[in-house]
Amino acid sequence: MKRDLHESWARFKRLITSRIVAGPLIAAVFMFTAINFLSMRNHYIIIDGGNVIIHTTYENNVFTALVQAGVNINNTDLVSVPEVNAGGGFAEIVIERMSYATVYADGKTIRLMTRGESVSYMLERAGVKMRPSDIVEPAASTPSYDGMEITVTRYDTTLRHENSAIPFEELRHENRRIPKDTENVIQEGVEGVTESVYQLNYVNGQLVGEEYIGSRVLREPTARIVEYGSAGTVVVDGVMYTYTQILDVTATAYSAEGRPAARTATGTIPRVGAIAVDPKVIPLGSRVYVEGANGRWVYGIATCEDTGGVIKGNIIDLYFNTVAECWAFGRRRATVYILE
Repeated sequence: MKRDLHESWARFKRLITSRIVAGPLIAAVFMFTAINFLSMRNHYIIIDGGNVIIHTTYENNVFTALVQAGVNINNTDLVSVPEVNAGGGFAEIVIERMSYATVYADGKTIRLMTRGESVSYMLERAGVKMRPSDIVEPAASTPSYDGMEITVTRYDTTLRHENSAIPFEELRHENRRIPKDTENVIQEGVEGVTESVYQLNYVNGQLVGEEYIGSRVLREPTARIVEYGSAGTVVVDGVMYTYTQILDVTATAYSAEGRPAARTATGTIPRVGAIAVDPKVIPLGSRVYVEGANGRWVYGIATCEDTGGVIKGNIIDLYFNTVAECWAFGRRRATVYILE
């Protein structure tokens, strides 16, 4: 058996050394070796941002392959490291470069590193809180890129309330029961108050505009009421007299019957047409016209010449010739016109 194997091997050696077989066999071995050698190469697809590089090498170390391809890597860059077969194949390398974006918000400038995160995420990292009224440019969903500038504009509104006075009017009423050329304030005037509302518009804390919203009355004004005395006229026995004041009084009666020496407070002789008054109400010497309330009776023209201990305030004492007339008159309501 051993002899047979030895002979077979000797025949194979003679075959491969013969001219007929040697050439094709060497060629086949070379092709096999070349194909096997080429199949051991790695094909790297390098994606570096917007650049795509295809690099073929026998190198299995990714970072060495990147250096061969002329791709520089910084410490801040992220590199995906694929598994590479020792026998060759295809591998994808993705490089995420660290870039910088600047955020302008609330008077601050904030510079941040980014790898393409959205604007909203960049704002969150910067500690900038957005409100519904604020606007960010570019839009919040925009991916960041190197050199991006993100601007936040704050829009605020406040209301301003402004009060102003409403002037009161003066109402004047004639009152002939007070002296002519005199006035009485019946009611003091009070200004009203109106409130106006304005909207103030701010951009980044700066006032940029003001809008009128409306107004309302907080308090209505109170009118000032004044009564004034004025002259009037009264006709007595066809003669017109001008009076300066009307008084509502109580009239009583007195007589000097049986007292011929009697005199008035002004030294005159008591008589019909000479009456007693309170000088604090009607000055002595005043000429008056006296009639009953609502004109039910008439005493006529008289002169204020006398006074009396019980004649105080709006009380007058009318002179009659007899005591009987005084009793008949009694006590009555009267109207006194103080004549000019």
